[in-house]
Amino acid sequence: MIGKKLKHLREERKYTQEGVAIELGVASSTYSDYERGVVNVPAAVVVKAAEYYKKDLSYFYSLRGPVSITMNDQASNGYVEQQHGVGGEVMERLVARYEAMNQRLLGLIERWMPKE
Repeated sequence: MIGKKLKHLREERKYTQEGVAIELGVASSTYSDYERGVVNVPAAVVVKAAEYYKKDLSYFYSLRGPVSITMNDQASNGYVEQQHGVGGEVMERLVARYEAMNQRLLGLIERWMPKE
């Protein structure tokens, strides 16, 4: 799913795989594998992609296609509830899990990635 979202964002902006690969610090062949779903995208690359495309991390980890789900996006939340039978209480728990996951990922990145 993450690979499809990377491809969607790249094509939407008319970027090349090579250009995006350079921006994300990976080989072109590796980036191609990400888009095709051959290789799982590492969390550090997802974070770089989120920064590059100015997207929230939940965009990449949501179950919904190429459109992000954010806490402030009531239309998206309603869509998920309607299309997937997710009730309000369940949606609140899902949003809380995304927030917790984002915080854990950012903590790991701050801990293990070299400062620029």
